[in-house]
This record gives sequence, structure tokens and C-alpha cells, in this order.
Amino acid sequence: MRWLLVFPIKIYRLVPPRFKRRCLFRETCSLFVMRAAKEHGLLAGCRALGQRFVRCRSKYSVYYDNSSRAWMVLLADGSATTSEEVAGFVIEPYQNAIGLVEAKMHCIRNSDFGIVNVLHEKHD
Repeated sequence: MRWLLVFPIKIYRLVPPRFKRRCLFRETCSLFVMRAAKEHGLLAGCRALGQRFVRCRSKYSVYYDNSSRAWMVLLADGSATTSEEVAGFVIEPYQNAIGLVEAKMHCIRNSDFGIVNVLHEKHD
């Protein structure tokens, strides 16, 4: 019975990317649902589809959690996930912006000593 879910997903995956929305997660929603259906059956695939449908919407927030020292994404259903689970295009603009701010702050700090240079390396 799992083919009832897997077959339409395989057809959907043949559609060129320019006609589909970009998935919020690293493991795309279609792959996530197809994997759940193949490994655990039709019912588990349907549950996975419902779970992703509720979580994967365009309304999300990105924030830096100081306690875990990691980027977090607050999803549409109110749950939070780490940056490892979401696609790169979600987090990268924030990381790049923070990198520019850190570089400017480094320049300002060093300018007190007469040194005006900006580092372009990543800070952990």
C-alpha cells in the first residue's frame, strides 16, 4: 500500500525545480515523506506528510541561541529546530550579516590602537 504515497512523490520529483517551492528543510519534504513511507509503511508516511505540512510553511523566524551557541529556527507550528535540519538558504543570510558586524566591530576595536584592518575569517 505504500506505493499509494511513494508513486505520486516520484512523479512530483520529476517536476523541474523552477516550478516548485524551495523546501525549508535540508531533507526535502518529499524525500522525508517518501523515506518514512518506504521504511515504515503508508500510515507512517501519511503522518510524516502531516507533520511536515504543519511545520514547513513560509512563516519562520531565525535567531541565535546564546545558551546553546547555535542558530535556531522557530517554525510555523511554534517548535524550534537547529540550523543543521534546515536548508542553507535559510541560515546563510543571518550568518553572513553577523560576520559583517563582527568584522566591523573588530575594525572599531582595533582602530583604538591605530590599526585599521578588517578580518574576513569566520569566528567560532
